Amino acid sequence: MDIPLVLRETKKDAEGGAKRLVYAIPLWFRILMAGITAILVGSLAVAGGPPGAVGWVVLAIAVLAALYEERWILDAADGTLTHRFGLLLLSRAVTLPIAEIERFRLGSFVRGSVPGGEEESKLGAAALATADPRGDAAVDAKSNRRRFKKTYVSLVCEAAAGDALVLNILPASRAQNLRDTGRSLASFAGKPFVEGNDGHGA
Repeated sequence: MDIPLVLRETKKDAEGGAKRLVYAIPLWFRILMAGITAILVGSLAVAGGPPGAVGWVVLAIAVLAALYEERWILDAADGTLTHRFGLLLLSRAVTLPIAEIERFRLGSFVRGSVPGGEEESKLGAAALATADPRGDAAVDAKSNRRRFKKTYVSLVCEAAAGDALVLNILPASRAQNLRDTGRSLASFAGKPFVEGNDGHGA
């Protein structure tokens, strides 16, 4: 399931203190999943019997989606980037000081290609240059048939120590979404934003 993440600016306290950027699952998605869960439970109650295997799977997915937390918080006052993830009551947190962030980077990879290979490098660069709304990696010039290799873009926060945190991965057709998010986060943190798997470029 492709869970959408939305970037928004919030205030840390009611007195109008330091601001922060929050990149997280939107409230409407959680409400939608809770509504679907309620409909499924209501349908089971009307049916008067336990659901089949498929019914249990669908119900479990809806419940988990409603309770799942995926949140990145860039806090100017604390000087930290915090990632909270997991179920709401059992979520975990990983924190990275903003001072240790080297840059934010938009990268790419091609499913079905050799990682780091020449083909992936070329197709990934093309995906960053022009997002393909159909999401396929390339067109075979000889046969004029589209290759079934899906291209993805990833937004990565790289630390000076060499560690990397993947904020999100989306199909290449939504590259601009991650590009805008990456630029906003980088600007807020006072860090560079680059594009490309080698870390060079603007």
